[in-house]
Amino acid sequence: MIVLAAGQSKRFGGIKQLAKLNGVPLICHSVAPFFENDNLLTGLNNLTVVLGSNSEKIKQALPAFISTFYVRQWAQGMGRSLAEGVKHLGHSPTHIFVALADQLCLDKQLINEMLMICKHHPSKIVAAQYNHHLGVPAIFPSQYFSALRQLSDDKGARGLIHMNRQNVVSLAIPTAAYDIDTTQDFLSFKQNIL
Repeated sequence: MIVLAAGQSKRFGGIKQLAKLNGVPLICHSVAPFFENDNLLTGLNNLTVVLGSNSEKIKQALPAFISTFYVRQWAQGMGRSLAEGVKHLGHSPTHIFVALADQLCLDKQLINEMLMICKHHPSKIVAAQYNHHLGVPAIFPSQYFSALRQLSDDKGARGLIHMNRQNVVSLAIPTAAYDIDTTQDFLSFKQNIL
């Protein structure tokens, strides 16, 4: 499983991953739903946070049991960070779960639903559906790893999901639409979502 947290957060005006929500850095909120009492949810074998900009500071904010991977080419965009993260995981996983560090409204129930769909449809992409689009969080079976490794620039996995629409099982996750790009997004999130 990969959580993408490599961006510079230019529009945020600070290190977004370290902004505090109830006294806890956002990056810790992002990874929390994938764990139950410091153990990964059943169906997940590992979790790697892909870092780039401000990697050392963000790494220090994460619990020691969470592994990280630094992408030197992070400035080339989300697609490149995802591609390098997939390369880092190698060929051993049967599936890769991809999530974004700024999607803060995911919860264990939704993640478990995605994992259950994957178990019943192991050859399909399992993707979140929100705002009339398909996107991440998403689970990709191994036949898509090569395409994921070739992503570049700032285009993430959404294009790959749409190109393979006939092989996608979707799950409505309207809360996946809430992501934090600016300080105003963050303030609005705190006032309206929490």
